[in-house]
Amino acid sequence: MPPTEVGTLNRQVIVANPQHLARHTIEEAAEAAERQADRARQWYHAAHVVARQQLDSQFETQMEVDAHYIEGVGAAWGAAACRLPPPPRFMDVQEFIAEASTVGATVLLALDDSSTATGDLQQHLEAAGVGYTGPSADFAITHSSRLALSKAIDDIINEAGAEDAVAGAAAELHRSQAEGAAESDAATAAEPAAPADEGSAPAIGLINMPRKVIKTAELLGYLKTPEELEDVFETLKADWESISICIKPPARSGGMGVVRLFNAKDLGILANTMQKRLPRIPAGTLSSQLQAITLPLHIPDIMVLEPWIDTDPVTVVQQQGGQVEVQWAGQSRWVEVYVGLLGELGQMYALSPTLIAFGENGHRHHFTPAPEGILPPWAAEAAQGFSEALAVSLGLRSVAAVEGFVNVDTGELIVLDVQHRPSLDDGSPILQQVWLCVGI
Repeated sequence: MPPTEVGTLNRQVIVANPQHLARHTIEEAAEAAERQADRARQWYHAAHVVARQQLDSQFETQMEVDAHYIEGVGAAWGAAACRLPPPPRFMDVQEFIAEASTVGATVLLALDDSSTATGDLQQHLEAAGVGYTGPSADFAITHSSRLALSKAIDDIINEAGAEDAVAGAAAELHRSQAEGAAESDAATAAEPAAPADEGSAPAIGLINMPRKVIKTAELLGYLKTPEELEDVFETLKADWESISICIKPPARSGGMGVVRLFNAKDLGILANTMQKRLPRIPAGTLSSQLQAITLPLHIPDIMVLEPWIDTDPVTVVQQQGGQVEVQWAGQSRWVEVYVGLLGELGQMYALSPTLIAFGENGHRHHFTPAPEGILPPWAAEAAQGFSEALAVSLGLRSVAAVEGFVNVDTGELIVLDVQHRPSLDDGSPILQQVWLCVGI
């Protein structure tokens, strides 16, 4: 039976120690847990619950003391500190929730962006009175796809009285270089650092990314009539003043399947790759494609299209002596930012925005705080304010992030994505922002 057809409460949960989870993939960790459970001695499973708790507590204390380099700890319990931990246990979600409720645990949810992130699990946890991290059940249910999230942002903008925000987004993004340069010179001459009079500051707005939808079956059908692909591509790009478009799955797939298309040939290559169910598009296959693109395992029923936002590249150049210089042409007045959010429901705090930059080799770099010569402090504060308002309106809590583009002259924020489970890896933008906030 496919996993999506298995009820949430009947899905399997592996209760394991970190030693069993130190694997490259979830699949490898599950296999290791199963092998360890098979090798485990039967007496542990048959032991009284109090005896098992004593063994677990003994091991945790032993490891904690050993971590402080106190010698001779193992002899106190008749074993070395590297003694094997209790074997993994297997239970279904219903049993897991009951145990979490009994011990008063708070569940750290690290769900992927597919069938497990639809809010069903959160509803069961809330019904049992078990606390958990991440977005509420209502948010997960309503905003489990890009289209649902986009509609929610549109509703927020409309309620705030933002007129023609979406219609004007593409045109505003792609102003001519001459106009951008003229406005930049005028702004520099009048206000070198920041608007002197807040009352005369440019109007600031929240803008949603315009989107279209195409059925996957319809897209694959055009492979039989390749002569129609040119008209299809131009139709998809219509109403957007951009030289390329972005196509992606509707599910929040962590970047998988996000493809930039310059022409009908690129569209045909993508459709052919999807039809053959290939795992990735090799680097150099599409126009201006520097790296391989990983595609989702399951082909979605529809694909979402957006205008590709063309901004002046913010490049990172290594100087002599290990110094790093950030260069920006400044013709287009939009820069990409990443704003981390922390807090409770209704009280989210926006951290200092991170500037997204790209090196000469195309690799992505994060600068926190954003250089003031590129993103003025008042524009960064405007992006923070919009992000906080968006988080409150969407019902975000715990850790989240807003990814988008800020106009350095007006402070307008174009919302590219709202992440309710952002990366917390070493070097991630949110960790950089937290370190800046605490003065590290």
